[in-house]
Amino acid sequence: MRIRLRETPALRKKLRVIESWGPFPIQPVVVRSTLHPQLKQRLRAAFLATEDDRRTHLTLKQFGLTRFVAAGPEDYSLGAHKDLAALLAAK
Repeated sequence: MRIRLRETPALRKKLRVIESWGPFPIQPVVVRSTLHPQLKQRLRAAFLATEDDRRTHLTLKQFGLTRFVAAGPEDYSLGAHKDLAALLAAK
């Protein structure tokens, strides 16, 4: 919505936000589990290398992104988010 409103400011007068949640990070970039391992590694390297390319960086910025980072199972564990859970519980 933020991108659409930036592209078309006149929408602000036509829309009324009833409820919103977030901001939330973008969904992860995933590939199918049966994809060839070498292709998975090449894709991973390409996404992580976008940070080094100025033109790609400018394109990502248009969508509110700054970079891609590698994530592993530990990033999805409850322990990784305990501080966030405590903060939300306090509200």
